[in-house]
Amino acid sequence: MHDGMEKEPLVISRKQHILICALAGLLILGGVLGLSAHSDLQNAEKQFEDTISYVKEQCTGYDNLNLATEAKSLMRVMENAQHLCSEIARDQQENPGRVLDDAAMEEYLQDYTLSGILVLSAEGKILCGASQDGRAADPRIRAQMEKELAGLRKEKTVAGYKAKLVAQGYDEALADATAAAMESGDMATVFANNQTFLEKYAQKVIADKLKRTPRGADGNPGGAMTKADFLKLDTKSQMEFIKNNPDWKTILK
Repeated sequence: MHDGMEKEPLVISRKQHILICALAGLLILGGVLGLSAHSDLQNAEKQFEDTISYVKEQCTGYDNLNLATEAKSLMRVMENAQHLCSEIARDQQENPGRVLDDAAMEEYLQDYTLSGILVLSAEGKILCGASQDGRAADPRIRAQMEKELAGLRKEKTVAGYKAKLVAQGYDEALADATAAAMESGDMATVFANNQTFLEKYAQKVIADKLKRTPRGADGNPGGAMTKADFLKLDTKSQMEFIKNNPDWKTILK
């Protein structure tokens, strides 16, 4: 009985040892798994950032390629248009009686890689034209084109007027309103806005002049302060004069 009772604590100690080893193994395994998961997450984030950076570079390159392609296409259109103008002018010199009409434009269109040709008057009206799809001959399409052209001409004219007005000193809002009035021929608004501009300009000139006018110790504009007058003032008045006149050294010189 005594010997059996002494063996029982030994069995319990072994169980505890096994349990502790198992727990330690689980902790180590959890730590390894945690570190592995953290490392995998960092690698995934880096791979994701690299992928995003690569996609951005490809998109930028694609956009640049598209811009270059569009620029080349526009240059070819401009070259074709210039050649066409030269050919029309040469044909008119050689054959002054030739009429420029839709049929003539269709003949020219066959010799150039253009989708269409329109001949405009100085006022932006369509005189004649032709297109590969035949839409240029439709009166409704022509009316829509003339409307769009008139809108573009108006925007360009207003923008030109506005740039000149802003250069003269008009603010943005006043320049916009005046430029629009000039384009539409509303001279009453043009003269009224010009008067507003002159009044604002005069107020600015007066304000700038007052800023440069020497001020007395009380802060009000007064006669020129001499060094002798300054020395007669008390300390507080001298400090007020210096505060009101940033260039006091030049004034008292």
